[in-house]
Order: sequence, then C-alpha cells, then structure tokens
Amino acid sequence: MKISVDRKIIESIDFSKYETAWTIEDSFLVLEYLREKKKVVLGGDILNSNLEYAYANWHYDETPGSSTESIAVAAEYLTRLQKRKGNSCYVVFVVKGGLS
Repeated sequence: MKISVDRKIIESIDFSKYETAWTIEDSFLVLEYLREKKKVVLGGDILNSNLEYAYANWHYDETPGSSTESIAVAAEYLTRLQKRKGNSCYVVFVVKGGLS
C-alpha cells in the first residue's frame, strides 16, 4: 500500500494476505495521514526486523469523537518503543474502517 503524507510517498510491506506493515520511522507519517482522514486507531502489533510478531502491541478503547486521542495514544506507544528498540521494527495498525 502507498500513501502520500506531506508530499512524501511512503509504502508498506505486505507480509501476509491480510496485513501490511510500516517501518517504525514511517509509522509516524501514517499516523499523520490517519489524523487527516479522522480515522480511529484501535491498536497495533509490532513486528521484528524479520517481520515476525514481537509480541508487543497496544490497544485503544474507542469512545465517541476519539480519533485524535487514539492517534495520540498510538504515537506515545510508538515513541517509547522507538527509544527502546531503535528503528529495527515494523508496525501493523488496526484502524476502524481500514487505512484508506
């Protein structure tokens, strides 16, 4: 999947029939894209550098009008993860209604 954020095109990695992953660096641009689309991020999974589940994840319990809050929760989790693990992991987002 390709998306355009701030005049930059980023592309995910399709690692299964139903899931796509983004580099941790690009995940922050994906969050900006989702903010613009007023999407709710319900959570996500983290993959290691081999695109295997790292058994790290987060979730968000949706409330009315929670788009901005859900993105802030995701950004906070991913910021902490990036500080601990660097840029060697990938993110799979769970988004209400899908990414597009």
